[in-house]
Amino acid sequence: WPGRLQRLADGHLTQIAAERAIWLDGAHNAHGASALAAALKQLSPTGTWHFVTGALNTRPPAEFLEKIAPLAASLHCVAIPDQPSSLTAHELVNAATPLFSAAQPAASIGAALSAITISDDPDNAPVMICGSLYLAGHVLAANGTLPA
Repeated sequence: WPGRLQRLADGHLTQIAAERAIWLDGAHNAHGASALAAALKQLSPTGTWHFVTGALNTRPPAEFLEKIAPLAASLHCVAIPDQPSSLTAHELVNAATPLFSAAQPAASIGAALSAITISDDPDNAPVMICGSLYLAGHVLAANGTLPA
């Protein structure tokens, strides 16, 4: 299924952080985040990930974020484009602050990937974009890799 533990193919977004593996998952609730965290522990040799996330205002984001927090090298928060029910990047950072010491807002997925690219990360941890099926659809479109 597109957007389900999917490694992004070469495209516009993957070129921004070309030296890193970029993954996408539509997990958007606590149960999905638990399953995602379990899978990510198996996929990363270092056990850490850079997360880029966006969320709708339909549930408390902390329920999702607390499941991925132990795996996070960083957290970059974005608003979901064209979604009136999206939390803003700053709202999501505020919700994440108790769990992530250095959660950062980003103006876009591309800006988040650029920030990750210039970060000091000797392990070169992979990137996971998650938090919403709407965000997953946007990422596939922005990368130019929508399924046929």
